[in-house]
Amino acid sequence: MAGFHTKTFIKHDDYMTPAYAWENIEEYIPKDKKIWEAFYGDGKSGKYLEEMGCSVIHEPVDFFKNDMGDIIVSNPPFSKSKEVMNRLLVLDKPFIILFPSSKINTQYFREWRNKNLQIIIPRARIHFDKKVEGETPKDYKSSCNFDCFYYCYKMNLPSDIVWLEEDKKPKVVVKKYKCDCGSEIKESNKEKHFETKKHKKFIEKKKKTITITPKKKKLIIKPKEEMMTVDWVSKNAKYIDFSKEAMARANEPDTEPESDTDYDTDDLPSDSEDEEEETITIEPTNFKYPNRCSKIWNVEKQKDEWKQYLGAGQYCSPEIIEEEETITIEPKKSCIVCGETEKKLRDYYTDNDCVNVCAVGVCGRELTVDRTKMHLASKK
Repeated sequence: MAGFHTKTFIKHDDYMTPAYAWENIEEYIPKDKKIWEAFYGDGKSGKYLEEMGCSVIHEPVDFFKNDMGDIIVSNPPFSKSKEVMNRLLVLDKPFIILFPSSKINTQYFREWRNKNLQIIIPRARIHFDKKVEGETPKDYKSSCNFDCFYYCYKMNLPSDIVWLEEDKKPKVVVKKYKCDCGSEIKESNKEKHFETKKHKKFIEKKKKTITITPKKKKLIIKPKEEMMTVDWVSKNAKYIDFSKEAMARANEPDTEPESDTDYDTDDLPSDSEDEEEETITIEPTNFKYPNRCSKIWNVEKQKDEWKQYLGAGQYCSPEIIEEEETITIEPKKSCIVCGETEKKLRDYYTDNDCVNVCAVGVCGRELTVDRTKMHLASKK
């Protein structure tokens, strides 16, 4: 609802026509006629009609002093509804104008009762765009609290009252904001919501709440016990088959050798095999039970290893013969003069050799060097 000259109308007349207001009645606006959008407003109303394929005249001219086009399609200022209807009565041209539904009860509309005036009733209210000095106010909400009709004259509608079944108003998608406190509000009201008691109470409660994160248990992977020792066999005896049959099978080859060399040499690799495979073979000369030992593939180390068979499918590292230690007993040192070994001895260096001589006399005192020489001279 805007005038052709904004200054001639009061501020509440500066409400512009939305595009869907004309799209609702597109089928009733002829495309082969010259359409005059008589009230200029912000200039967008005429563009909306052109986008629908109409030939439009939309210029900022005075409606009350001009006569243009074949059909008038416009949204006049509501405060000038009486003057507009009287002017239309004078022009006697086909028109479609948008006015509040309450205007039909006015005296000046009664003058049209014999003019075959027709009405198009929209399915929903039309919400206009407010303009103040050419701009939409920031706090303006595009809503209307009254109904409007399309008042038609000489438009040859299928009936005097046409009820629109469809409203082409675009659906406005309202962005929602879901707060942590559980409230779901409009995105535009987010700042106001933060100041509400509900949100502040939630924040205070959240600060008091202590979140205890449980410590993750460390997974300790124990190394595999070596299944090749006597200790392991004793610990896992309940899992080993000690039945007579199993023991008999295990004991068949397990006879102790009579000597260290009493073992089957066929099990050992021959010199010819060593030459063919070009590998160094460690001969089990120090194995305690060589006839129980054999090479077994170690999957983890990826190589063959010597293992000793325990019986019942169990193996261990080969038992090794301990080498006997040779103890060398050195002869006791004795005095070169008297042959005494219990007394304290002293090394005496002669011209050619070092000899042991008594260093302590009968009295228990240590002999001087001179007396040692005298003791040594007594031998001579």
